[in-house]
Amino acid sequence: MHFSLCAIKCLTGFDCPGCGLIHSIFALLGGHLKESIAWHPMGVLVLLGLANLGWRGRFLLSEVGRKIIFCSVLAGFLIPWIVKVVTKGASYV
Repeated sequence: MHFSLCAIKCLTGFDCPGCGLIHSIFALLGGHLKESIAWHPMGVLVLLGLANLGWRGRFLLSEVGRKIIFCSVLAGFLIPWIVKVVTKGASYV
């Protein structure tokens, strides 16, 4: 029996837009880039973003820059999720 901590997966049976992200990050930390992308394409960017949080010289962005990044991240989560739902769980790679 498979158990999931994801409330969306438990309630609907569908993966949420972030499903596989933790697996992706751990695969990347283990040096497995292709496996990381297969788990979730945004894992690489999320890990880079987390690394940037700890860096003192963070990038200062304008309001337009923040909106562009927000829209890009949103699209980066939603587009692969829609593709995965439509293809009924096929791998990203």
